[in-house]
Amino acid sequence: MCSSDLKIFCLSLHPTGLFLLAGCSDKVRLYTVLIDDIRELRDFNIRGCHELRFSNGGHLFAAANGNIIQIYSTTFFDNVQNLKGHSNKVRKLKWAQDDNRLYSVGSDGAIFEWEVTTGDRSADFVERGSNLVDNAFTPDSRMHYAVTGPPSRLIKEIQLADGMVLKELSLGLNPNAITMSRSGRFLLAGLENGIVRSDRKSTRLNSSHITISYA
Repeated sequence: MCSSDLKIFCLSLHPTGLFLLAGCSDKVRLYTVLIDDIRELRDFNIRGCHELRFSNGGHLFAAANGNIIQIYSTTFFDNVQNLKGHSNKVRKLKWAQDDNRLYSVGSDGAIFEWEVTTGDRSADFVERGSNLVDNAFTPDSRMHYAVTGPPSRLIKEIQLADGMVLKELSLGLNPNAITMSRSGRFLLAGLENGIVRSDRKSTRLNSSHITISYA
């Protein structure tokens, strides 16, 4: 693993459960997971990576390198794409279900949709000055739900193709993360103090559907 004087900022587990990515303070490291051990297989020269994620198929992984996103093959370990467009650090990376598109959330207040094969940006939402924390989306990737930290503390329902906010819902507490169920029926937001808010989606985000549970 990373030596004791190095920090681990983020982890991503391969879909098979046999490989593990670790974003360390000096490099990104790929490990193979054995029955009773974890052994380093490869390293990548990306310093201080705070966000990385295997694709759903496991054949690629994306890593945030400051405001640049680097995509690597897990078969040949080569750098297949460098995605440039954010003006500040990339906070979150998420793959579309078919792995043909990648979504990034930046501290510059932008959400970008990237075509993985070409490296082109195909859609975006930019709201400068907003404190975007995380993003989730429906299985067809048409509707996105972004959470913002202080001072607004909102869930924003966004139609990414048009770059439009359709609805906003106040959370009242600081959000840390958001995710969508595979079916697209449930939206879960992780908030401060171990609180999880869940929304059973109908056609639009509705505060009457929000329930609170404690982790």
